[in-house]
Amino acid sequence: MRLASLHLPSSFREKTKMKSYAVFLSQQTIYTLVISS
Repeated sequence: MRLASLHLPSSFREKTKMKSYAVFLSQQTIYTLVISS
């Protein structure tokens, strides 16, 4: 079921959203480190 859903555009959009959220989190972490140091 999970493999079949990989072909759906909605899950692709979800994956992209998760990816951009991960990038956002890492950027915030770097930002916090830079400010605190």
